[in-house]
Amino acid sequence: MPRIFINYRTSDALATATLLDRELTARFGADEIFRAGRSIGAGLKFPDEIRKGLRKCDVLVALIGPGWRDACTRDGGRALDDENDWVRVEITEAFRYGLSVLPVLLDRTPRLTRSDVPKALAELTEVQNLVLDHRYPDDGLDRISDAITAAIPELGKLQRPRPSVRSELADGGLRGNFFFGTSTTKGDNVAGDKHVHGPGGRRA
Repeated sequence: MPRIFINYRTSDALATATLLDRELTARFGADEIFRAGRSIGAGLKFPDEIRKGLRKCDVLVALIGPGWRDACTRDGGRALDDENDWVRVEITEAFRYGLSVLPVLLDRTPRLTRSDVPKALAELTEVQNLVLDHRYPDDGLDRISDAITAAIPELGKLQRPRPSVRSELADGGLRGNFFFGTSTTKGDNVAGDKHVHGPGGRRA
């Protein structure tokens, strides 16, 4: 049963979400991770599977990149202001279900303030966040893993050592997407991400 839900906007953090999924899978096992693009099978109803996944999980990791706040819907409105935006729905539902929510700022993305988000997401601005810096991937992966195991102590028993990812980032192919330091303040194969858009709302 998955216990870690990866929340992300495809136009902003698809590559990072995919890489994070792979790295957490290497540490804890694929069955512990829910990422819509991998976890929802063909023919299944997207809204039902998202909510079912959230109810089973204990932690939601929200990847927040530079385009997260101002991403637009197809009609030009701001995605976060759309009640059917799946990034917004997943985060608000996570708080409602009592999940631990870990906001993760990508690289130099500034921390969120209440004026940045609709009222429904105000609680997100009060939560301690991590910062993902692609210059320090190994240190960052350790820190996000520590935050997850602090929230779900039993996962510590499953944790496996993993190879360094520095060599994979050396060619610059994933630069700008990954990873981490911490902040003190209160958004596989990439081609395999099947669910770029959910019905009734856009994961812009």
